[in-house]
Amino acid sequence: MFQDVAPIRHNESLATNLRRIWRFGLRTLGHGGAALGSYAVVPLDHRAVLSATDPEFAYGEVLARIRAQETVYDTLLRRMSHAMDLARETIARGATDERQPFWNNSYFQGNDASALWALTGLLRPSRIVEIGSGNSTKFFRHSIEHHGLDTRLVCIDPAPRTEISSVADEVHYTPVQHASPDVFGALQPGDVLFFDGSHLVVQGSDTQFVFLEILPRLPRGVLVHIHDVNLPYEYRRFYNSRLYGEQYLLAALLIFSPDWKPVLPVYWLEKTGRLMVPDSPGASLWLTNDLDFLLKRIAVPGQ
Repeated sequence: MFQDVAPIRHNESLATNLRRIWRFGLRTLGHGGAALGSYAVVPLDHRAVLSATDPEFAYGEVLARIRAQETVYDTLLRRMSHAMDLARETIARGATDERQPFWNNSYFQGNDASALWALTGLLRPSRIVEIGSGNSTKFFRHSIEHHGLDTRLVCIDPAPRTEISSVADEVHYTPVQHASPDVFGALQPGDVLFFDGSHLVVQGSDTQFVFLEILPRLPRGVLVHIHDVNLPYEYRRFYNSRLYGEQYLLAALLIFSPDWKPVLPVYWLEKTGRLMVPDSPGASLWLTNDLDFLLKRIAVPGQ
């Protein structure tokens, strides 16, 4: 959810954006590329290293890992369905005030938002740490207050897309790479780590930092959320101009780690008909490094 400051528009043609880049001016990078605000132009040794991808293509090994947990999804959805419906009924379609969530926000909505709302009430975490904040923060707060939870909501974001100072309990206006390790060290089994950052896998990015420095150090039993994920499928064409790579790191984690298991792959659940697709397709994938602990925790109401 980090704010884009460069004058590039994803809904315009490449030629139009290149003309805008030329007018704005490029800053040369040490690696031979060029940067424009929060965007980079990266040279390729050969065009053939990139090829067109089919958004309907499914990565077989990832698909197998996701299918292996179908009974988990069915159990969770049965437990969550009433709460997801309640969220849709009680939360306004349009903005009301700066603290309240609303559905038509363009960034975090649909099944992603209703699943977050329901999971928060079901898991009852003591602490939620958000990396990338804004509209999702308001859905967290609404669920915390609705369910009467004693949950501390901590946000890390250099530039949230919406005002959150009155919504979160603690806000760190900094990139996650510069956040204190103590923020993550405070997470305990049953807590939540929510990540919705740049989605870029490049040197120095928030994405590689989270996957390589934070996730390996989490205690067992933390529920993790990654956004803008279409696994087990290729990225939707909607993302083509953004060159996201985050879901490939996530795919490798699911394939090669014996501990990390998918808990709720929203996009796949919509594609297979387990969730009805609202106005905007879902893109949340929830996972944990101790599935047995998570299932035991949600099986005891109020725990």
